[in-house]
Amino acid sequence: YEIGPMITALARRSSEPAHVDRAAAVLDALALRTGESASLGVGDGRTVVVLVGAPSPHALRFDRAPGTLVPVHASAS
Repeated sequence: YEIGPMITALARRSSEPAHVDRAAAVLDALALRTGESASLGVGDGRTVVVLVGAPSPHALRFDRAPGTLVPVHASAS
């Protein structure tokens, strides 16, 4: 079995806006303080679904859009 597109829909429905807003504020502060992109995701051991993220303030950065599926070995989550 593998995580498919349905997990993205489930993850979006399960995250209440207030919780995502709080996480986004913390991630924004973290990205600003460290100068690096920051994100929050949910994993299953093989992949991570990005729920919310904050891009680095620098022009050269690496970030993923919410809903993106990322292999665990290719993420910092």
